[in-house]
Amino acid sequence: MRHPICFFLLSLCPALFSCGNADTKKEPPSSYVPANPATKEMPADTFAEGTVIKNIACRADASNTYALYLPNKIKKGKKYPVLFLFDAHARGSLPLIKYKDLADRYGVILACSNSSKNGQDGNTMFLIASGFIEDVLHRVPADVQNLYAGGFSGGARVAIGIALQDNRMKGIIANSAGFDPHQEPLRKSVCFVALVGNEDFNLAELKNTQVALNSTGNTNDLLIFNGKHDWAPVNDMDKAFLLLSLEGIRAKRLERNDSILNASFAADAQQAERMLKGKSDLLTRAAVCNLMNLYYRDLKPVEKYAAELNQIHADPAYQKALADQDGKSQAERALQDKYAQDVRDKDMPWWNTEVARLENENRSSKDKEKVILNKRLLAYLSLVAFMNANNALNQNALPEAEHFLALYKLVDPLNSEWAYLLARLHMAQNDQPGAIANLDEAVKLGFNDLDRVRQQKEFQPLLGDPKFNEVLAKMKTE
Repeated sequence: MRHPICFFLLSLCPALFSCGNADTKKEPPSSYVPANPATKEMPADTFAEGTVIKNIACRADASNTYALYLPNKIKKGKKYPVLFLFDAHARGSLPLIKYKDLADRYGVILACSNSSKNGQDGNTMFLIASGFIEDVLHRVPADVQNLYAGGFSGGARVAIGIALQDNRMKGIIANSAGFDPHQEPLRKSVCFVALVGNEDFNLAELKNTQVALNSTGNTNDLLIFNGKHDWAPVNDMDKAFLLLSLEGIRAKRLERNDSILNASFAADAQQAERMLKGKSDLLTRAAVCNLMNLYYRDLKPVEKYAAELNQIHADPAYQKALADQDGKSQAERALQDKYAQDVRDKDMPWWNTEVARLENENRSSKDKEKVILNKRLLAYLSLVAFMNANNALNQNALPEAEHFLALYKLVDPLNSEWAYLLARLHMAQNDQPGAIANLDEAVKLGFNDLDRVRQQKEFQPLLGDPKFNEVLAKMKTE
């Protein structure tokens, strides 16, 4: 898990594209204006169907590139929904390869930026995103009545920002990051689907986003999968595609696909009946009824689920369970806030003891909920340690950077990022052998961003060093 930006502290605003980068110098316009709107005079290109095309350069700016996937069996003359995706690390082809079968199933064109990534200033992010979107619309058979934005982590924040500013977007798929709709109201016509792992440090944030969207009356769902801070599994992402599709059918923007609708309803109804007849707690029962009503209202007979949901909501025991759940989320946020301060105030002996305590609890506790909470806290500490170390390095505060990197390695030893940043620290300390050794360690841990190394100013003196180039060669092949 890499954390190249402080996205978890971001408060959304019209300049959301900055992703919380402290180096932001310019802010994007307060409302979205396409850089070069698609026109009828520019014909669509002919791209291969059923193939992930990894690198397409924008016509207006060849340095702005994206990956593209057109679903199988494109019909000549037909327009298709488009999902614009943003990955936190500019891995354009990754989500397309992962979700191309869903694109085929739902008849959706996928496009993901290779240029948008965490760490860019707001103006750069805005120009990349707007240029990417308009280029795609020029060149594919896009149904402009059914455009969606989605992304992972910092990329999800970019997608949210686009949908907040671009009235053409009808839906958002936010993977592992949320926002505050009370501060940035979302149009009622926009469907919001969030996905997050149960070990993801942003879980509490997305629960808060869901509560706020429920209070504002926006159609939304929160899908929690078993996993960490990463793109969601295909089966969970299928639900996101399904809800966007069903919302399009309800709004009469999309044709009804009874094959998908009937199969999905039958599977969900079977699971719902099984869970409702079992010993599920009130929160689970409410979630089951809500899912059936949210997804299939006006399309399938779900009146009984809506009725049961109303009964559950009126039950004082449900309200207490809801309050208890909210209390746990708030307590977790309080722990995060405390740890964020402790990262600066506590020394490494204290952290060695605290991290050992969390890890011992995870090994010995039979409380699964407690174990998962501790995993989220360790993941959160990883992020906070990265942020502080990166900021300290950028400010040449070397003793502080050394402390934060020691903590980063302690809480997340398999993350290649601590070794990469430690290599930067050694260069700042004029220790070139130490820098090369730590960069080599980063590669062993999976670091493979060759362009980032070459562009990092601290490593410029090493470009002619044979041992340094040996490490770079490993990145090309591993």
